[in-house]
Amino acid sequence: MGSPLIWLSLCYLLVTDLSESFYWGTAAVALGVFYLALAGWRLRLDRLKPITQTDETDADPEFFAVWLILAGHFAYSLAVAIMVREAGLTLALSAQILSISWLIHRYNPPHLDLFLKLVLAVVVMRLTLNPWLLTYPADVHWSFWTYGGATIFAALGAWRLRDNENLGKWLELASLHLLVLTLWAETRYYIFDGDIFRQEFDLLEFSINTTLWSTLALVYYLRHRVSQNLKPLYLLASKILLALGLGSYLVVLFPLNPFWSGQLVSSTPIFNILLLSYGFPVIIGALLYRFYDEALKKWTGIFVGAAAFIFVNAEIRHLWSGMLSNNSITSNGELYTYTIVWLVMAIACLLAGSIRFGTNVYRAGFGLMMLVIGKIFLLDMADLEGLLRVASFMGLGLSLLGLAYLYQRFNLAPERPTDQT
Repeated sequence: MGSPLIWLSLCYLLVTDLSESFYWGTAAVALGVFYLALAGWRLRLDRLKPITQTDETDADPEFFAVWLILAGHFAYSLAVAIMVREAGLTLALSAQILSISWLIHRYNPPHLDLFLKLVLAVVVMRLTLNPWLLTYPADVHWSFWTYGGATIFAALGAWRLRDNENLGKWLELASLHLLVLTLWAETRYYIFDGDIFRQEFDLLEFSINTTLWSTLALVYYLRHRVSQNLKPLYLLASKILLALGLGSYLVVLFPLNPFWSGQLVSSTPIFNILLLSYGFPVIIGALLYRFYDEALKKWTGIFVGAAAFIFVNAEIRHLWSGMLSNNSITSNGELYTYTIVWLVMAIACLLAGSIRFGTNVYRAGFGLMMLVIGKIFLLDMADLEGLLRVASFMGLGLSLLGLAYLYQRFNLAPERPTDQT
């Protein structure tokens, strides 16, 4: 039954002129349609056949139909390999995700879930390793319909199998993986004028890498939680990606930091490279705190707090000076802004630690409060005289009195000495 397909495959491998032949590709498509139609007929026949008429020697009456389905999809893959090249090949292969999902939902033949995972693995690996496998012309917007198309097919497959707890969850996480790759590819497409795989040692490059690697680390950890056979592999990949993301963030924070590297930052408030470089790590850190390994919860919480503090101060510096540089003058208004924002953050940490997050967050807020008080006495008051100094002391005193009132009124002392971060 599979002889025509084997013969056609050998012709494709041995005859060089067969490549990109429309007629041979059409023949492969026709062969695939024939196999799938025959599989559908066999599945319907097996559904209508009474149990008493089932051949006792046939332990699995749908096994033959499964082989026909596999043959039909293989013929389709061979057809697209003949007729389609480069990015279009990946998109054509990903279309099988939806067709196989529909077959599983409609007929639920045995062992077809393994074939679905195999096809999806090929698509995901091909798109993940694209920077090291293939090159594409920069004048064609291939990333949108290749990465985006594969994401849509995987998402539709997940929707079709939403009642299948195992496969549905597996497809959802694969769709999330492909969505991350799509956003990464589209971002680089518009930043680098279509040259998605350009490699540059600059702040933007490492900020994008931090975003990609840390997000994929979370995706792989979630896949590890639902996987049955590849748990150790997904967990290892997640930890490697998390380490790469952290390393990339440290490069962004120290050697490539515009504060001393001299790299220019757009004067546009908020919506500039600082949001990607120092703002996104706060978001992904919060997601890691919520969904990642409980053993790393404490360190993840520390990272979120430190990253948020760095991002807020970078934005304050940028808002006042229009740049992020240690050469620009620090005005009194900027110094007072730091004081006010730090005071608000300290109060927020004290309340959050008392009500929800435990002793460590409370202590962090208390330490920041001491830093604010020291800054007020040593720096903010240095240039003030007369009524301004009196008003500043009164403002600080009223803030501390208000915090003391809240502490006593609502009994905000942390109930547990143990750490919950």
